[in-house]
Amino acid sequence: MASLLENFPNLPPAIQDKVLDGPALMPPDGVTPNLLSPPNRNVEAIVVAVVCLFLSTTATVSRAYSRIFVTKRVEMQDYLGLAAFGSYIVLVWVYLDFLNIAGFFVHQWDITFMNIIPSSKILTYGLTIAYSASLLFAKTAILIEWMRLFSPHRTHAFFYWTSYLMICLNGLLILVLPQRIIWTLQMTRARKVGISLIFSVGLLATVCAAGRVAATFAIEYEGDATYTVSPVLMWALPEVTCVLLVFCLPTVPKTFGDQGPLFKVVSYVRSWTRLPSSGSRKLSGSTKGRRQPETHAYAMMGEDGNAMSLAELGLKRSASRKGSDQ
Repeated sequence: MASLLENFPNLPPAIQDKVLDGPALMPPDGVTPNLLSPPNRNVEAIVVAVVCLFLSTTATVSRAYSRIFVTKRVEMQDYLGLAAFGSYIVLVWVYLDFLNIAGFFVHQWDITFMNIIPSSKILTYGLTIAYSASLLFAKTAILIEWMRLFSPHRTHAFFYWTSYLMICLNGLLILVLPQRIIWTLQMTRARKVGISLIFSVGLLATVCAAGRVAATFAIEYEGDATYTVSPVLMWALPEVTCVLLVFCLPTVPKTFGDQGPLFKVVSYVRSWTRLPSSGSRKLSGSTKGRRQPETHAYAMMGEDGNAMSLAELGLKRSASRKGSDQ
């Protein structure tokens, strides 16, 4: 196969077409290539893409709304987050394009040589650039945000300078750094746990990164590359998604607060449902002019100005009579 590819430009057109329409890798002994409908795990890949895209888009839009319309304050980290989301969309496109051309967990001998060429270009350039750019922008935005959030006046020198030095590096720093400061804040334990869990989404990103690294070392560059590169993509997309969630989630509660759109919608619906219906208005109108039965709980005011029931009034009168008789 290697010698055939080296001499490919010198081959007759008929032979070239036959090579392009044939399998991109020689199958193992006893295996017949399936170029029409090879077995795959595309359904799982689609589910991962839909979930990741939904979560990241919802969180990004919520943060954008919160910063633009609620706090009305857009800073440098917000622009970096927007650049990260743009790079993330490119990564999603690479993910879906690979799914369309090659398919996830499809053996290379079940793919035509004609399709393997664009697929290799997408993975070489698109995946590398989009993945690296999205993480670079997102992690830089996260650490800048946390420097201003937890150390606005550089009161926590360790946090500030560690963040500054590690601003472009990977690791568990995104998970570990804010935890000590969170648990020293003056708030309820439940609120501390909630905030800590939001920031701990970074732990999922670390797990995905570990899975991606392990899958990268397992790629067979000279063998079944399309099959072994599939788990790299399926780890990389959730990893970047989790990093975006770490950046966006802390501002999401403001979107659903008193000034958020959801609160306004709920308030409008509640005020609308509290309006009296036409049936209740007719019923109240039909009862006008009728004498209602005496079912009031209170009949008159006592000497101390408090309302008194009929029973209390009777007891008081009987007690006063006994006092006068004595």
